[in-house]
Parts: sequence; structure tokens; C-alpha cells
Amino acid sequence: MKKKKFKIALAQIKIEQKNIEENCKKIFEKIEEAAKENVDIICFPELATIGYTITTDELKKLPEDFNNTFIEKLQEKAKFFKIHLLVGYLESKTTKKSRDFYNSCIFIDDDGKILANARKVYLWKKEKTKFKAGNKFVVKNTKFGKIGILLCYDLEFPEPARIECLKGAEIIFVPSLWSFNAENRWHIDLAANSLFNLLFIAGCNAVGDSCCGKSKIVEPDGSTLIEASGTNEELLMATIDLEKVSEVRAKIPYLTDLKK
Repeated sequence: MKKKKFKIALAQIKIEQKNIEENCKKIFEKIEEAAKENVDIICFPELATIGYTITTDELKKLPEDFNNTFIEKLQEKAKFFKIHLLVGYLESKTTKKSRDFYNSCIFIDDDGKILANARKVYLWKKEKTKFKAGNKFVVKNTKFGKIGILLCYDLEFPEPARIECLKGAEIIFVPSLWSFNAENRWHIDLAANSLFNLLFIAGCNAVGDSCCGKSKIVEPDGSTLIEASGTNEELLMATIDLEKVSEVRAKIPYLTDLKK
């Protein structure tokens, strides 16, 4: 039986650029902090393990196994604290022909099982020179309902959220590194995608290094449920009631009137 009411947390943190050890330590601390607040799901920003400023040359110098221990520890933490995790991280994939890097989000359940690994599909400007693009929009069936994942710039196109909506998503998490210059779009994109698809959207942003903060949870009618500051590290928490998705969809017939 699905748990229609559950508590989520958005870990709005300052990411230490290129300092994997320090960032991982902070991620583990925030997981423990959220567990003490009886949080069911915690989400971290995009590239929470390494930050945004790493160059192509620096990527190539990273050791092959730099992520292995981190992912294993995340699984251990998820199982120990009985909490679902969504963590934006730098993924490395080595084949016989090449070594590719992805801007990804790992989704782990409270048994320590990896539910999904979502890769950013739309790459912003010079990101194309560092990362390889993903090719699918992930929606996973969980004990809390169907959860979708988009990464930052994916939210700036109308199709990804609609695709995930049509796959059954009731809430979409958006790990992001969103700038001050684009803050207006942050608010618009979160509210619009939520309203057009009549679902919850939880956008987790960072602070510092030109990120605008303002992590927020938007309800299925596009209204803001809760919002963080623009400058401070915060653990933004709220209880989500997925019954609101059905209630709003009964009032606003966008999806039943949609011509497919």
C-alpha cells in the first residue's frame, strides 16, 4: 500500500568546488540531520559531490574509482537511517573506447537499493564540452507513489516534465545549480511545470558561487508550499500529501482534455 503522506527535505547547501571529500562529508551529515527529523526522502543539489567549476582537463585526471566508495556509503546511510536519497553527483563511465562523464542523480531507497540513475539530458552551453547527455526521463514507482527526476536545465523545456507526467509522475525532484542571473526563470519554471502537469515539484538548489538558493516545493496548482532563503544553507522540510494531485486534477482538466 502506497504512503500518500510523507516528509521530504531539500538540502540547500554550499558546495565546496572540487573538494569531493568535504562535500561527501557534508552530504552524510545532512542525511543524518534529516533522519533525526523523520524525513522520508532527502534531495541534494546538482553535482553536490564536486561543484560546477571543474574543467575538462581536471575531469580527465580524476581516478577511475573516485565514486565507488561514495555510492556504497550512500547505500549504507539510506539503509541505516531508513531514508530515500536523491543526490546530484558527477558520474564517470569507462568503456573500451572512451571515458565519459555525466551530470547525474542517484536515487536510493531506504533498503539501500539503487532505484535509478538519472542523467541530465539537456546540457547548458559549455556543459556539452564536459559531459555526455542522458537520453531518458526517469520516473520510478516507489512506496510513496511515482517519483520523477529532472536535472536543472531539463526543467527549462516543457517536454521533460510533461513526459514524466504522462509516465505517471506525481512529484518531480529537480536537483539544480541555478544562478542569480536566472532566478526569475527558476520561479517561473518550477511553478509553470507544476501547474501545467498538475503535480508537485521540488527544486533543490545550492547557495554560494553565484547560485541563487530559493529551494522550494511547489504544489500541483503552481502555488508555493515552502521556500528557502537565497543565501543560507538550509534543510527545507515539508509534508507532501499526494491526495492533492488527485484533488487538483479533478478541478483542473488539463490532462483529461489533452489531445494525444
